[in-house]
This record gives sequence, structure tokens and C-alpha cells, in this order.
Amino acid sequence: MQSLQERFTTFYGTLGQESLGRIGQLYHDAVTFRDPVAAHEGLAALESYFRRLLSGGSDCRFVIHEQDFGSASAWVRWTMTFCHPRLNRGRLVAVSGVSLLRFTDDRITEQEDFYDLGAMLYEQLPVIGPVVRFLRRRLAA
Repeated sequence: MQSLQERFTTFYGTLGQESLGRIGQLYHDAVTFRDPVAAHEGLAALESYFRRLLSGGSDCRFVIHEQDFGSASAWVRWTMTFCHPRLNRGRLVAVSGVSLLRFTDDRITEQEDFYDLGAMLYEQLPVIGPVVRFLRRRLAA
């Protein structure tokens, strides 16, 4: 049987509509999942959220760069790449992030994802993107 760490890496490395059938092997029924977009309570809500996210795009993959799993918590640093027809003219978008996990009974009970929503969404939109990128450059100067 795979460890939680192995199941997490496999699940996100092959994330797609077909892999969502294994979501209950990774997440607890009473999971709390938070990211910059929203918070979701329970396995059914999380699965529904993933299904909606994956339905409009294609080729969503995560590359795990670092991870540290303890006895009840972990952190994982990753890069997500995805394509969506309405973002970046349908070309590949890459976003770096970190997940903080808490788990019990070898399943995740809490996950909080941290990533730059502006880089993932706003900078990829045709009208708003150039403005957001201009403001970022201006603030960095």
C-alpha cells in the first residue's frame, strides 16, 4: 500500500477527471480545503470543486519540488501547469505554490494552498493582464 506522501504525489501528478475517482483514498470525508479562490468543506464539495476546475481546461499537472511529511502535517512546494481556452490565449500557464496539509488516519483532513492568484488568473486575461503586469513591474522598480 502506498504511503500518504506517495498517494499525494501520484494524485496531483496525474490530476484529471479520471483521477478524481481516487480522491477518497487521499482525503478524509470531513476534509477542509482552502485556496485563494474559495474554501470547501467535505469530500463531496472538494470533488465537485475539482470537477468544475478541470472541466473547462486541459492538461493540468503538478510537479512536486520539495516536500516534508511529518506524523500529522506536511508542506509541499509545487508548480502547477495548465491550459484553459480563456486564459493566456489557450497557451500553457505555470503557477508556483505551497500546500500545507494536516492528516489523520492516513488521509488529509485539512489542506491550505498558497499561490499567486494574479499570476494564475488576472495576468492571463486579455484586457486585464497587461494592466496587472504593468502594475507589478511598476511596483518592483
